Amino acid sequence: MAPAVVNEVVVGVRESLILNSHILKMAAMLKPSAEINRRAAIIEGLRAGHSAMEIIRFFGYSKSTVYDVVARYTALE
Repeated sequence: MAPAVVNEVVVGVRESLILNSHILKMAAMLKPSAEINRRAAIIEGLRAGHSAMEIIRFFGYSKSTVYDVVARYTALE
């Protein structure tokens, strides 16, 4: 019976840096979904009748984040 063969990938420093760079870029592409979720939570809070300060306190978002979303949301209405 032949021993099992395991494929190995040997990478050098340069390839490792390229791979790490690619992983970081992929992670950055996932970041906007967190931003979209944050905006949606703020807008839902506004629709539910909560003030900007209540939303800031509840979620712990920065004032500038909440007020920026509020300004954009109210401009669309």
